[in-house]
Amino acid sequence: MNVYWLYVIYLCIILAAATINLSIAVYAWHHRQQPNMGSFMLLMFNLGSYGLFNFLVIVAPTEASTLFIAKLGYLSVVLLPITWLSFTLQYTGQTERLRPHNIILFSLLPVVTYLLTLTNDWHGWIWRSYDFAPIGAFVLFNVTFGTWGWIFYTYVYMAMLAGIGMLLRFMRHTSAFYKRQAIILVAAALLPFLVNVLFVYGVFPEVKVDFTALGFSFSGLIIAWELLHNALFEFLPVARDLLIEKMREGVIVLTADNRIADMNLATQKMLGVTAETALGKPLTEIMPNLEIDLTSLDDGERPYPTINHITNQQYQTLEISITPLLLKNSLFSGWLIILRDITDRQNAEFALQRRVRELEAVASVSAALRTAETVEEMLPLVLDQSTQVIKAAFGSIYLLEPNSDILTLRAMYPDSHPMVGVKHQLGKGITGHVAATGQIYMTLDVRQDPMAQILPQEADLVKATSLRSQISLPLQVQDEIFGVVHWGLGEKRPFTSGEIRLAQAIADIAANAINRAMVVSGLEREIAARTAIIRAEEGVRTTILNSVQDAILMIDLNYIINYANPAFAALTGYTPEELLNKNGKSILTQMMDEDDWQSLLMATAQTRVLKQEVQLKHNSGRVYDALLIVSPMQGDDGKVTGFVLSHQDITRRKELERARSQFMVNVSHELRTPVTNIRLYTDLLRMAKPDKREQYLQVLADQSKRLSHLVQDILEMTALDSGDAVREWQPISLVTLVNQAVQFCTEKAQTNHVILRQTPFPNNLPIIYGDERRLSQALTELITNAITFSPTGDEVTITTAVTSETAVSTQKRPGVTITIQDNGPGVSLEEYTHIFERFYRGDHTAAGHIPGTGLGLSIVTAIVQAHGGQVMVQSVDERGGCFAIWLPQNQALVD
Repeated sequence: MNVYWLYVIYLCIILAAATINLSIAVYAWHHRQQPNMGSFMLLMFNLGSYGLFNFLVIVAPTEASTLFIAKLGYLSVVLLPITWLSFTLQYTGQTERLRPHNIILFSLLPVVTYLLTLTNDWHGWIWRSYDFAPIGAFVLFNVTFGTWGWIFYTYVYMAMLAGIGMLLRFMRHTSAFYKRQAIILVAAALLPFLVNVLFVYGVFPEVKVDFTALGFSFSGLIIAWELLHNALFEFLPVARDLLIEKMREGVIVLTADNRIADMNLATQKMLGVTAETALGKPLTEIMPNLEIDLTSLDDGERPYPTINHITNQQYQTLEISITPLLLKNSLFSGWLIILRDITDRQNAEFALQRRVRELEAVASVSAALRTAETVEEMLPLVLDQSTQVIKAAFGSIYLLEPNSDILTLRAMYPDSHPMVGVKHQLGKGITGHVAATGQIYMTLDVRQDPMAQILPQEADLVKATSLRSQISLPLQVQDEIFGVVHWGLGEKRPFTSGEIRLAQAIADIAANAINRAMVVSGLEREIAARTAIIRAEEGVRTTILNSVQDAILMIDLNYIINYANPAFAALTGYTPEELLNKNGKSILTQMMDEDDWQSLLMATAQTRVLKQEVQLKHNSGRVYDALLIVSPMQGDDGKVTGFVLSHQDITRRKELERARSQFMVNVSHELRTPVTNIRLYTDLLRMAKPDKREQYLQVLADQSKRLSHLVQDILEMTALDSGDAVREWQPISLVTLVNQAVQFCTEKAQTNHVILRQTPFPNNLPIIYGDERRLSQALTELITNAITFSPTGDEVTITTAVTSETAVSTQKRPGVTITIQDNGPGVSLEEYTHIFERFYRGDHTAAGHIPGTGLGLSIVTAIVQAHGGQVMVQSVDERGGCFAIWLPQNQALVD
C-alpha cells in the first residue's frame, strides 16, 4: 500500500481517537460531582487535545502553519505530567498533596518549557533543529531535541513513572476487589510511555511519525471503556475509604469462591482480626460459627439469625445479612455481608426479660398473699412462694416480739424440721444484727461465719442439711423493723445481683403483707402500678395527652383522625364528634391557608418533623396565631404509621412581641429629641457670648426637665406593664381622694389663671378599694391636663357622682364616676381613637409647644383598668374636653 494512504489511515485513527477523548472529557464535565471526575476530565481533555494537535500538525497546508501549530500544540505536551499526577494523586486518595504550592511546583518546569518552545527560534534549546518531509499532501515535522528538550522529557518520564509508582504502591495496600482498576490504569499509562521512549530515542529510525499521541489516545479509550462499560469509577477506593470505613456496621466482600476480598475497620474490630491476616482466606476460617450454605441463596438480600463470636475473650452477638454482588451483565461476582454488633441490645433485652420475670414473680407472691387474712396464714405462703421464686433450699422468718428485743422463729421452709419458737436476741447473731441495723447480710458459708450464732436447737438442723450460703433481709415498713427473713442455698456460692434484687422485692412485699394496714392500700397499688407500666402503656399515653395544654391531633397515613385531646377541642372549637374518625384534610384545610397546608403536606410526604408559626382559624371563624409541630409516629417495626400535630395559641405572645417592639421604637424616638437638644445647646453654650448663655442654660434646663419627665413616665409605664399598678388594696375615701388631687393642682391653676371648681359630693358616695397613691396619680394627671389646655380666666369643673347600670359607663354594675370638664380646644375626631396610645401628642399640644411625653393618658388608663375601671372621653371637637374615670363599687354604701 502507498505510504501516503498509510498516513491517511493513521490520521483518521488519531482524529477519531482524539474526538472520542474530547467527548469523554465533555461527559466527565457533566458528571464532575462524582469522585475523581474533575481530574479525569482534565486528563481526557489533555489527551484529546494532544491527539488533535498531532493531527493538525500533519495536515497543515504550509511549513509555517505546521511550525505554528507544533508550537501551539506543545501546550498539550507540557500539561501531560500535571494532569497525570493530579489524576493519580486523587485516585489513590492523596488529595492533600494537591495544594496550591505543590501545583505551582509541578507547573514550574512545564511553564518554562512552553515559554522556551514559543521562543525556540532564538535559542534552539527545545528543538536544536527541525525539518519538513512532504508526503503527498501532508508535511511531516521532524525535530532534533536540544538540551532543554531532553531535560523536559526526562521530567515527563519521571512524572509518568511517579504516577505509575503510586498506582503500584496503591495496589499493594488495597484489596483484591479494587486491584483490577489500578492494573488497568497502569497498563493505560505504560502504553504511551513506551511508545514515546521508542520514538524519542530513535529505536526505529525509519519511522518518522511520533505515535505517542496515538498511544495516549488509545490509553484514553481504554480508561473510557472501563468507565462506560464496567463502571470503573462507580466504587472508587477513595469513596470506599470515605464511606465503608466510616460505617459502624461491619462490611465483608466475598469472592465467588467465598474467600474474603475486603473488609472494613469495623469488621476487623468485631472479629478481632486484621485485613492482612484475613484477606484471601475462606470466610469459615475467620468465622467458624457461621453455618450458612451460600450456594443455596437466591439473588435477594437474606437476613440470618444471630451468631455468637468471641473476640479477645469478650462474648459478642452479631446480626448478619448477606446480599449477592452482580455485575451490570448480571454475572455473579461474590457476596456482600453486613455485620451488626447487637450485643448491647441483646443484653438489654435479656435484662428486660429478667426484670419482667422478677415482676411476674413478685406478682405471684403478692397474689398468693392476697388469699391470706392472718399473719399465721401469710408466713408459710411467703416462704413457700419465695423459696420457689428465688430457687432457695431453705427459708425462715423471725418476728420481733411486741415491746421486747426478742426475735422468734415463726415459720420455716421446708417444714420437715419443726423449730418454730426458737428465739434470738436483738443485736446478737446474724438475725439480731440484721434486725438492729436494717442492713442486708450475706454469707458464703453460714457454718463458718463469725457473725453466726447457732443455737443448740439449730445445730442438729445445720448438720443434717446442706445449708451453706445465706442471705438475710430485714422486714420493715418505712423505718420500723419488725422481723427478719432468711433464704439459704444448698451450695456455696455468692448470690447474684438479680437474686438480691428479687429477694429485696419479696421481703418488701412480705413486710407490707404482714403489716395489715398495707395489705390492701400499699400492696395492691404497687402491683397495679407495676402492671400498668408493663401492660397499660396505651392508658398512660392517653392520660398524658389529655393532661397537656397543647392541642394534639393524631392522624394516620390516610389523614383519618384517630385522636384529639381535650385541649385541641377547646382551642379550635371542634367537638370530638366532629373530629374522631373523620378525614383530617377537610378540617385542616379549613383551619389553615394554602401555603401552610402545602408545607404540612410536604412534611408528611417526606416523613420529617415540621415546626413553624402559622395562622389557624377557629371553628367560629376567629383567626389566631399558633406554633405548629408535625412529627411522624413509628410502630414497633420502625415504620411510620401516622403523624402527631400539636400546636399552641401564641396570639398573646405575638401581640406582646409587637407591643414590645413598638414600645422600643417609640422610646428611642422620644429620647432622641431632648438628648439631641441637650448636646446642641451644650456645644452652643461652650461657644456662646455672655449675653446668650442665660438663654442657652434655660433651654438646657427645660430639655433636662423634659428628659427627666420622659424617663419617669417610661419607668411608670414599665412598672404598670409588669403588673405593679396596684400594690395593696385598701379602702379609699373618694372625698379625700378628690380633695387632695384638687389641692395638689391648685398652684398650677393659679399660675395659669384657671379656676378650679368642685361640685358638691353626693350623700351616698361609697368607699372604693384600691391603691390610693395610684388613683391620686391618675386623677391629678387628668386635672393637670385640663388646666394646661384651658384658656386664661376659664374654669375646670370636677364632678363626682354615683352611677347606675344605665349610666354613661359601659360597665353593667354600679360604680362611681369622677368627671373633669374644661373649655379648652377639645379632642378632634381624627385624634379621638389615638389619644390613649403611648407617646401620642395631639395637634394642639404640638402647635402650642406644650411640654409633655405623650404617656400621661396611657398611664391613667393602665391605673384605672388595674382597678377594674374605665377612662372615657365624653366631648369632641371645639366644645371643650371632658374626661371621666369610672370605678366599680366594691363596698356597701356608707352614710
